[in-house]
Amino acid sequence: MLRDFWLSERRAILSYREQLCDAHSRDVGIDEALRCWERGPGKKWRAKKATVDSLRQTKEIERHKYFLSQRLGYDVGEAKAAVDWVDNHSENWRTWWEDQPQAGDHPI
Repeated sequence: MLRDFWLSERRAILSYREQLCDAHSRDVGIDEALRCWERGPGKKWRAKKATVDSLRQTKEIERHKYFLSQRLGYDVGEAKAAVDWVDNHSENWRTWWEDQPQAGDHPI
């Protein structure tokens, strides 16, 4: 059921489910937790995560620009660095980033 979500969102949903269980003093099933998540905190969580991810990716591209420019011997510029990073590094970075606790562990 949670396999369609990024790892960081799965962690956030499971944490939210625990909060619901505590708040209602009963076991809240994953179906119910997902419905509540989608109606409420999921939207806010995703917006916050998109902001955090965007800032983190920007830092990675800036870092990549520095190293690419050093390797090539001239300033490659932001656009070229961004395209190169997306084409060659973004998929691996995204997989790594999603596995990091800070990738989505912010308060709901």
